[in-house]
Amino acid sequence: MPRMVSETVIVRGFADEPVLLTAVGQCDDGIELVGADESMPVTLGGDWVYAHSQPLYSNLRRAYDDGRADDLETMWKSALHFDGSALPELEIAE
Repeated sequence: MPRMVSETVIVRGFADEPVLLTAVGQCDDGIELVGADESMPVTLGGDWVYAHSQPLYSNLRRAYDDGRADDLETMWKSALHFDGSALPELEIAE
């Protein structure tokens, strides 16, 4: 059985909250992501998905938890978007 390609990513969530999810595929609509409950995948546009870096995630999390919106905005602007090129192409049923 082939090993599924997946990568941990940082997602810019509601109110700029940083969320760690797993990217499992890509399609025309964006990147397919799953959390701990893999039965509930979600597809988000690439503008919301960033390359994982533990230091970046820790700094984003700290700024979010401390309510430092200006610092959070600056960090999101400098974060690298996730390119997803290593992920399999998915066909999403209509």
